[in-house]
Amino acid sequence: MYQEFEPPTALNPWVECFWSSTGPRNRETIVSPDGCIDIIVTPSAGTAKVVGTMTRSIRLSAGETSDVFGVRFRPAGSTPYLQVPAHLLTDLVVDLGTLWKQEQIDRLWDSGSPLSALQYAVEQKNSGELPDSRVESAIALLEHSQVNDVSSAVGLSRQQLTRLFQQTVGVGPKRFRRILRLRRLIDQLKNGTAGDRGDLVHDLGFYDVSHMSREVRELVGCSLENLFTSVRAGEV
Repeated sequence: MYQEFEPPTALNPWVECFWSSTGPRNRETIVSPDGCIDIIVTPSAGTAKVVGTMTRSIRLSAGETSDVFGVRFRPAGSTPYLQVPAHLLTDLVVDLGTLWKQEQIDRLWDSGSPLSALQYAVEQKNSGELPDSRVESAIALLEHSQVNDVSSAVGLSRQQLTRLFQQTVGVGPKRFRRILRLRRLIDQLKNGTAGDRGDLVHDLGFYDVSHMSREVRELVGCSLENLFTSVRAGEV
């Protein structure tokens, strides 16, 4: 069972949520790009990994039973915790031990509650360095605006904004906008608020249904119809 938990108020600027996935996985699961970086802890295996910003979906096989716990950083929120340019982690899974001291990782196994231990570790790593306000403003604007308009609004050239996004988010603003639109599509399907395909095209800013289908094919790796079916089956 997958569950998400709100972070403590003090961590809100950096952390989107803490989460757990426990018990057997009864069906194949599609993990789609969300523009975020996660730390994932698997106590039974004694592993702690960093999953960089994804540009394409991954599929998790049914039948795995390991309990897994994680923290999902907001876009641009991981930098103070990992101290590495985000684009160096994009589409990679790396050992947390390459980025944190061993004693910091050892503390993850000191508690009977892996989620509490992970939250404590994140709190201890918090330097107080806030995410770049220009990136935060750009992220808010990208939902409904083109990249050129957003870069002008935050006082940067398009090239400057692209470099800043790659360093802090892991992908450029154009690709992030595409991921954000996919995330909104999946959220609407999950929440039951999606209209027909024409409404989705209009609401989410696709050019037409063919454009929406191509984006789903590239980012998720399946047809639009298969995405709808997978969401209804709880596989996304």
